[in-house]
Amino acid sequence: MLLRNAERETEDEYFYGALSRASLVASLFLLEAVANTCIESLALASAALGEIDRLPVLAKYDLYIRTKFRRRRLDRGARAVQALRELKSLRDAYAHPKPQKVVWEEMSDDGLEAWPQRTAVLKVPTNPHDWHSEDAIIVMRSVHGFLCHFFREQCRLRPKHVAGLLFSEDDIPVAERGTTQCFDRSIRADLKRWCVDVSYCRLYWLSW
Repeated sequence: MLLRNAERETEDEYFYGALSRASLVASLFLLEAVANTCIESLALASAALGEIDRLPVLAKYDLYIRTKFRRRRLDRGARAVQALRELKSLRDAYAHPKPQKVVWEEMSDDGLEAWPQRTAVLKVPTNPHDWHSEDAIIVMRSVHGFLCHFFREQCRLRPKHVAGLLFSEDDIPVAERGTTQCFDRSIRADLKRWCVDVSYCRLYWLSW
Protein backbone atom coordinates (compact mmCIF):
# COMPACT_ATOMS: atom_id res chain seq x y z
CA MET A 1 0.00 0.00 0.00
CA LEU A 2 2.88 2.34 0.71
CA LEU A 3 4.36 1.70 -2.72
CA ARG A 4 0.99 2.11 -4.43
CA ASN A 5 0.63 5.56 -2.94
CA ALA A 6 4.28 6.45 -3.54
CA GLU A 7 3.72 5.94 -7.26
CA ARG A 8 1.14 8.72 -7.22
CA GLU A 9 3.65 11.52 -7.48
CA THR A 10 2.11 14.61 -5.95
CA GLU A 11 3.32 18.18 -5.69
CA ASP A 12 4.33 17.42 -2.12
CA GLU A 13 7.80 16.04 -2.88
CA TYR A 14 8.58 15.37 0.78
CA PHE A 15 5.44 13.28 1.30
CA TYR A 16 6.13 11.32 -1.89
CA GLY A 17 9.71 10.68 -0.77
CA ALA A 18 8.59 9.63 2.71
CA LEU A 19 6.20 7.02 1.26
CA SER A 20 8.95 5.67 -1.01
CA ARG A 21 11.39 5.36 1.89
CA ALA A 22 8.76 3.71 4.10
CA SER A 23 7.97 1.14 1.40
CA LEU A 24 11.65 0.43 0.80
CA VAL A 25 12.44 0.02 4.51
CA ALA A 26 9.43 -2.29 4.99
CA SER A 27 10.83 -4.56 2.27
CA LEU A 28 14.24 -4.54 3.94
CA PHE A 29 12.70 -5.45 7.30
CA LEU A 30 10.95 -8.40 5.64
CA LEU A 31 14.37 -9.99 5.06
CA GLU A 32 15.15 -9.80 8.78
CA ALA A 33 11.70 -10.99 9.84
CA VAL A 34 11.92 -14.08 7.61
CA ALA A 35 15.45 -14.85 8.79
CA ASN A 36 14.30 -14.68 12.43
CA THR A 37 11.33 -16.95 11.70
CA CYS A 38 13.65 -19.51 10.10
CA ILE A 39 15.90 -19.47 13.17
CA GLU A 40 12.90 -19.83 15.52
CA SER A 41 11.77 -22.92 13.61
CA LEU A 42 15.03 -24.70 14.47
CA ALA A 43 13.97 -24.89 18.14
CA LEU A 44 17.49 -24.20 19.37
CA ALA A 45 18.41 -23.90 23.04
CA SER A 46 17.35 -20.54 24.46
CA ALA A 47 20.90 -19.90 25.66
CA ALA A 48 22.12 -19.83 22.07
CA LEU A 49 19.36 -17.62 20.69
CA GLY A 50 20.78 -14.45 22.19
CA GLU A 51 24.07 -14.95 20.36
CA ILE A 52 22.37 -15.96 17.13
CA ASP A 53 20.09 -12.92 17.24
CA ARG A 54 23.16 -10.70 16.91
CA LEU A 55 24.33 -12.45 13.73
CA PRO A 56 24.12 -10.60 10.38
CA VAL A 57 20.98 -11.45 8.42
CA LEU A 58 22.94 -13.38 5.77
CA ALA A 59 24.57 -15.52 8.45
CA LYS A 60 21.11 -16.39 9.84
CA TYR A 61 19.99 -17.74 6.47
CA ASP A 62 23.23 -19.71 6.18
CA LEU A 63 22.82 -21.12 9.69
CA TYR A 64 19.26 -22.19 8.95
CA ILE A 65 20.08 -24.07 5.78
CA ARG A 66 23.17 -25.75 7.28
CA THR A 67 21.22 -26.86 10.36
CA LYS A 68 18.02 -27.87 8.62
CA PHE A 69 19.47 -29.70 5.61
CA ARG A 70 22.50 -31.98 5.56
CA ARG A 71 25.41 -31.04 3.28
CA ARG A 72 23.71 -27.86 2.07
CA ARG A 73 24.98 -24.34 2.46
CA LEU A 74 24.07 -20.90 1.17
CA ASP A 75 25.40 -20.21 -2.33
CA ARG A 76 27.12 -16.92 -1.59
CA GLY A 77 28.12 -16.49 -5.24
CA ALA A 78 24.53 -16.37 -6.50
CA ARG A 79 23.34 -13.01 -7.80
CA ALA A 80 20.39 -13.08 -5.39
CA VAL A 81 22.80 -13.37 -2.47
CA GLN A 82 25.02 -10.59 -3.83
CA ALA A 83 21.92 -8.42 -4.07
CA LEU A 84 21.14 -9.24 -0.43
CA ARG A 85 24.51 -7.83 0.59
CA GLU A 86 23.57 -4.55 -1.07
CA LEU A 87 20.15 -4.63 0.54
CA LYS A 88 21.84 -4.92 3.94
CA SER A 89 24.07 -1.94 3.14
CA LEU A 90 20.97 0.08 2.23
CA ARG A 91 19.35 -0.90 5.50
CA ASP A 92 22.49 0.12 7.42
CA ALA A 93 22.64 3.45 5.56
CA TYR A 94 19.10 4.20 6.70
CA ALA A 95 19.61 3.08 10.31
CA HIS A 96 23.09 4.63 10.68
CA PRO A 97 23.27 7.65 8.34
CA LYS A 98 26.69 8.91 7.27
CA PRO A 99 27.88 11.72 4.99
CA GLN A 100 27.16 10.81 1.35
CA LYS A 101 29.24 11.64 -1.71
CA VAL A 102 27.48 13.66 -4.42
CA VAL A 103 28.74 13.82 -8.02
CA TRP A 104 28.09 17.14 -9.78
CA GLU A 105 27.94 17.27 -13.57
CA GLU A 106 27.98 20.36 -15.79
CA MET A 107 24.92 20.81 -18.00
CA SER A 108 24.72 22.42 -21.44
CA ASP A 109 23.09 25.56 -19.98
CA ASP A 110 26.10 26.18 -17.71
CA GLY A 111 24.18 24.74 -14.76
CA LEU A 112 25.08 21.84 -12.50
CA GLU A 113 23.14 18.65 -11.79
CA ALA A 114 23.74 16.33 -8.85
CA TRP A 115 23.94 12.58 -9.48
CA PRO A 116 23.52 10.29 -6.48
CA GLN A 117 25.98 7.50 -5.77
CA ARG A 118 24.37 4.10 -6.53
CA THR A 119 24.98 0.50 -5.52
CA ALA A 120 26.88 -1.71 -7.97
CA VAL A 121 24.31 -4.47 -8.57
CA LEU A 122 20.87 -2.98 -7.93
CA LYS A 123 21.71 0.61 -8.97
CA VAL A 124 19.79 2.03 -6.01
CA PRO A 125 20.97 5.36 -4.52
CA THR A 126 23.07 4.85 -1.41
CA ASN A 127 21.59 7.98 0.19
CA PRO A 128 18.08 7.35 1.62
CA HIS A 129 17.10 10.94 0.75
CA ASP A 130 17.36 9.99 -2.93
CA TRP A 131 15.03 6.97 -2.71
CA HIS A 132 11.97 7.17 -4.96
CA SER A 133 9.18 4.79 -5.92
CA GLU A 134 11.23 3.16 -8.70
CA ASP A 135 13.91 2.34 -6.11
CA ALA A 136 11.29 0.86 -3.77
CA ILE A 137 10.15 -1.38 -6.64
CA ILE A 138 13.70 -2.58 -7.28
CA VAL A 139 14.22 -3.36 -3.60
CA MET A 140 10.88 -5.17 -3.24
CA ARG A 141 11.66 -7.21 -6.35
CA SER A 142 15.15 -8.04 -5.04
CA VAL A 143 13.94 -9.01 -1.55
CA HIS A 144 11.42 -11.48 -2.93
CA GLY A 145 13.96 -12.57 -5.54
CA PHE A 146 16.31 -13.60 -2.75
CA LEU A 147 13.54 -15.36 -0.81
CA CYS A 148 12.50 -17.18 -3.99
CA HIS A 149 16.10 -18.31 -4.57
CA PHE A 150 16.56 -19.29 -0.93
CA PHE A 151 13.38 -21.30 -0.38
CA ARG A 152 12.94 -22.76 -3.86
CA GLU A 153 16.49 -23.45 -5.04
CA GLN A 154 18.49 -23.72 -1.84
CA CYS A 155 16.01 -25.22 0.65
CA ARG A 156 13.84 -26.89 -2.02
CA LEU A 157 10.72 -26.24 -0.01
CA ARG A 158 7.27 -26.36 -1.55
CA PRO A 159 5.23 -23.14 -1.56
CA LYS A 160 2.74 -24.60 0.95
CA HIS A 161 5.59 -25.39 3.36
CA VAL A 162 7.04 -21.88 2.99
CA ALA A 163 3.60 -20.46 3.80
CA GLY A 164 3.31 -22.80 6.78
CA LEU A 165 6.68 -21.60 8.05
CA LEU A 166 6.21 -17.86 7.52
CA PHE A 167 2.59 -17.56 8.68
CA SER A 168 2.75 -19.95 11.61
CA GLU A 169 1.31 -18.67 14.88
CA ASP A 170 3.10 -21.32 16.95
CA ASP A 171 5.99 -20.47 19.27
CA ILE A 172 8.08 -22.83 17.14
CA PRO A 173 6.99 -22.47 13.49
CA VAL A 174 6.29 -25.76 11.70
CA ALA A 175 6.32 -25.68 7.90
CA GLU A 176 4.29 -28.86 7.47
CA ARG A 177 1.22 -27.38 9.19
CA GLY A 178 0.28 -25.68 5.91
CA THR A 179 -0.93 -22.32 7.23
CA THR A 180 -1.55 -19.69 4.56
CA GLN A 181 -2.83 -16.14 4.18
CA CYS A 182 -5.41 -14.40 1.98
CA PHE A 183 -4.83 -11.08 0.23
CA ASP A 184 -6.84 -8.81 -2.02
CA ARG A 185 -6.63 -9.80 -5.69
CA SER A 186 -5.66 -6.25 -6.64
CA ILE A 187 -2.38 -6.71 -4.77
CA ARG A 188 -1.45 -9.60 -7.07
CA ALA A 189 -2.04 -7.33 -10.07
CA ASP A 190 0.37 -4.74 -8.65
CA LEU A 191 3.01 -7.36 -7.84
CA LYS A 192 2.78 -8.64 -11.41
CA ARG A 193 3.13 -5.10 -12.77
CA TRP A 194 6.21 -4.56 -10.60
CA CYS A 195 7.63 -8.00 -11.64
CA VAL A 196 7.71 -9.16 -8.01
CA ASP A 197 7.71 -12.96 -7.81
CA VAL A 198 6.01 -14.35 -4.70
CA SER A 199 5.32 -17.81 -6.15
CA TYR A 200 7.75 -19.37 -3.66
CA CYS A 201 4.99 -19.00 -1.03
CA ARG A 202 1.42 -20.25 -1.32
CA LEU A 203 -1.04 -17.37 -1.05
CA TYR A 204 -4.76 -17.08 -1.67
CA TRP A 205 -6.11 -14.12 -3.63
CA LEU A 206 -9.69 -12.98 -3.01
CA SER A 207 -12.03 -10.33 -4.35
CA TRP A 208 -13.53 -8.71 -1.28
